[in-house]
Amino acid sequence: MNDERFEKFEPLYAEPDERPGGRASGRAPAARQPRGGGGGWRLLALVALLAAAGLGWFSWQQQQGLEELDRQFTELRARLDSTGETLSESGASLASRLEAQDAKLDTHWSEIKKLWGVANDRNRSAIEEQGKGLAALEGELKRLEQDLKGARASAREAAEAAAAAKSQVAGLAAGVEALKRERLAESAALEELQGQVRQARTGVGALEGQVRELRDSVARSSAENRKALASIDTFRRETNLQLQAIREQLSGP
Repeated sequence: MNDERFEKFEPLYAEPDERPGGRASGRAPAARQPRGGGGGWRLLALVALLAAAGLGWFSWQQQQGLEELDRQFTELRARLDSTGETLSESGASLASRLEAQDAKLDTHWSEIKKLWGVANDRNRSAIEEQGKGLAALEGELKRLEQDLKGARASAREAAEAAAAAKSQVAGLAAGVEALKRERLAESAALEELQGQVRQARTGVGALEGQVRELRDSVARSSAENRKALASIDTFRRETNLQLQAIREQLSGP
């Protein structure tokens, strides 16, 4: 930089006519060429050289940047290719797994359908038999309900007959007491009458036992209940006949 600064100025030297002891030449002095032109060319050359160096450095930096970008692009493309291959392999593997799972599901569904069909065929007959059995049980239950209603009605009739017999016995006992007060002298007849009363009471006790037994056996058939009612009616008729005979004996001379 100092050299360039000094090159801008012309060198200082004495002209021939100005030198001491010199004499003037008879010729006219020739015109001097300016010396400053060489310094400007050197400056321009230096500037051009610096510009070229700067451009070269800039170009080299640009080239390095481009090479780095190219290297990064190449690396990125390699990564993308590797990632694409990996994704392709993963997709293919996943697709194969899905196909395998679909095949397994189809197999399982077919097996389930087969098992369901076998179970349905196997249980259909049993279900039909159960339905028939249930229908038969319902019919038997209805029949038993009807029999129970009839037995309850028979039991009510027997209870009513027993109540009537009790009232008759009570009336008979009252008549006996009246006869005892009226005819104390007729001891033999009275004793016989008392025996008949005891017999009647025994019959009433037996009738009450039959009624209790009839109540306990409500579930028996209607025929047995009718037979019991017939027996009670027969006993009641016999008792009425005996009472009638006793009244006739008492009313006789």
